[in-house]
Amino acid sequence: MVKKQAVLLIHGIGDQKPLETLRKFVTAVWTRNGRVHNEYTGSHYWSKPDDISESFELRKFTTPQNHSRVSTDFFELYWAHLMEGTTYGHVVAWLKTLMLRRPGTLSAQLKPVYWFLWAATLLASNRPVDDWGKLLGDTAAVTALLDRLLHHAHVLKCGPRSWRTKVQTDLRSEPPTK
Repeated sequence: MVKKQAVLLIHGIGDQKPLETLRKFVTAVWTRNGRVHNEYTGSHYWSKPDDISESFELRKFTTPQNHSRVSTDFFELYWAHLMEGTTYGHVVAWLKTLMLRRPGTLSAQLKPVYWFLWAATLLASNRPVDDWGKLLGDTAAVTALLDRLLHHAHVLKCGPRSWRTKVQTDLRSEPPTK
């Protein structure tokens, strides 16, 4: 089995043609750097559609194995055009689209990531477990999820007020020091 690694180039500099910056980056770190090449494969690379997202719009550059027998996929995220005129409402709408989609519409390889993001969002939300049904809109599904999640767990309720909010309130009520 071939070992693989990925490099993600994230930038938002200037007006770009698709993959222009990535092509220059791959040329600099792969094509011109002979120390990393496998003696049998050379310095070439290929442009291929990404096979994980099942979208032919997302492209990657793939290299043959290097001297350490590792193949590299290079990806690019150009974000500048995504920021023009973006409002808080746009970001919220994007998050809703991302998080509230039906899991059946995702490729099999992205489903574990989807469920992990949901779990991380809920666990880090600082919302009481009793409110999760209202947040997700399906109390029966949340009850089943919590049943499986908390099956062997010990739940410790610390009270209605966290130390973080108590300390913030106490700091606001103190008179300023001179």
